[in-house]
Amino acid sequence: MFEDREAILSFWPLKTFFPAVQESTIRADRSRPVDIQPIIQHFHGLGPNHSMALLDLTTKLCWLLGVCGFMRPSDIERINLDESVCTTFSDKVILKVVSPKEKRLGQRIQKEIIIRQHDDPLLCPVTASQSYLSRLPIIHVDFHILLFLMCPFITC
Repeated sequence: MFEDREAILSFWPLKTFFPAVQESTIRADRSRPVDIQPIIQHFHGLGPNHSMALLDLTTKLCWLLGVCGFMRPSDIERINLDESVCTTFSDKVILKVVSPKEKRLGQRIQKEIIIRQHDDPLLCPVTASQSYLSRLPIIHVDFHILLFLMCPFITC
């Protein structure tokens, strides 16, 4: 079709254009939907927050923060309890995440995450966090230690 095929194929704008188009193409995710019914049944089986073991409450709270707050384990690690509002409101929790992975204009930010109350008290992240915090001794810790307190099974 072309007289000088090699010259066209070696033309650098053309060589960079096609890989760039290939990288920017969005492919459909054909993964299966995730069924969270087993974990919801497990949380219901554990019973109310005040009567469950602290390890179970910790696991439940970390899962609820991850799902309801779209929080990564590294975000949970960086929650600053001194700046968070966990007990003032009965219908929401305001968590301050210090230096999350996200950056704006090249600088680390302080991210505020608001989690609202759920109708089911056994699946409510607000009541789970309030119950969890009521069991912790009143201490002021650096936010890097919070991951061990909240989610000792997560390693970063």
